[in-house]
Amino acid sequence: MRVASRLLLAVALAGGGAEATTPEHPHIPAGAYAIDKSHASLVAVVSVLGGVAHYRLGFPVLGGAFAYDPSNWRRTSARIVVDPRSPDIARSPVRREMTRYFEPDRYPTITFVSHAVTGEEDVRGTMSGDLTLHGVSRPVTLHVTLDHLDPGQPDLGTRVRFSGTGHISRSDFGMKGGPIAGDKVALVFTVEFVRR
Repeated sequence: MRVASRLLLAVALAGGGAEATTPEHPHIPAGAYAIDKSHASLVAVVSVLGGVAHYRLGFPVLGGAFAYDPSNWRRTSARIVVDPRSPDIARSPVRREMTRYFEPDRYPTITFVSHAVTGEEDVRGTMSGDLTLHGVSRPVTLHVTLDHLDPGQPDLGTRVRFSGTGHISRSDFGMKGGPIAGDKVALVFTVEFVRR
């Protein structure tokens, strides 16, 4: 699943958990995995005023899952769902303005569904899929790395953590806005999955 979860959607995210220690030979166990919401995050980084500054919008990952078969890892499929209504906008009027570009009342979810995985098995690679944002679906490729594998205790389950990045253009998804924010958006994410 080398990139099995690289998925996701996304640029400076920060998740919790143990320090990254990528195993030399991870051997991720087969099975169905679900996101641990307390150890997953997505950040969109947007330049403003022609690159004078960069703002980060943090989004909580609502959910996601994937099924992994070591004998057929290239067919690993992942799905991530993000809530655009709850970004970390703090008190910044610029962040509040950028949040309005998402029109969350009209488009209450952002989803990424993978359909192809390439790269080094169980370590790093790319995951290509369809990102649905602002009511528009477009192909997106994410670069993902396996950060940590923890076989865990029987009652805690096996955990795997991935981090990754991607880039999109707001205009590709029909997201209009004023001259404050740039068109290019960098995505950074960290997602931890636990075997069900």
